[in-house]
Amino acid sequence: GLAALLITAFIAAKQRLARHHTLADENRRTLPVNRDDPRPLILLISFAAQYLPWVLVPRGTYIYHYFPSVPFIILCVTLLLFYLSGRHRKAALGLGAGLVILSFLLFVAFFPYISGVRVSTSWLDAMKWLPNWLYY
Repeated sequence: GLAALLITAFIAAKQRLARHHTLADENRRTLPVNRDDPRPLILLISFAAQYLPWVLVPRGTYIYHYFPSVPFIILCVTLLLFYLSGRHRKAALGLGAGLVILSFLLFVAFFPYISGVRVSTSWLDAMKWLPNWLYY
């Protein structure tokens, strides 16, 4: 998601710069989209509107403060897959399928913790990938 957000920001910035520079040869455009496509900028503004208010909060923030931003990250991933499908359809389908499979596997792996299903503590310990994660 973070990579998609950064690439979307790059595309939006490149579009804005391309608008202000007159290209001698219109066929030299390297943008994957047309210069008048408002979607990358709209997604960035929407993400920022949901995320930035929580950045300056002095008390501890939690994952649920980040949840309203997640749909915009998903839309950034979807937009980039759409752009990629215009140039490399098979690569976009493969990447999209890989993301869906990875998401499903991670959901299944973490489901016992997030749902409260009783499992052995060895499973929860195995899913504790970072030392500062507090599970139980």
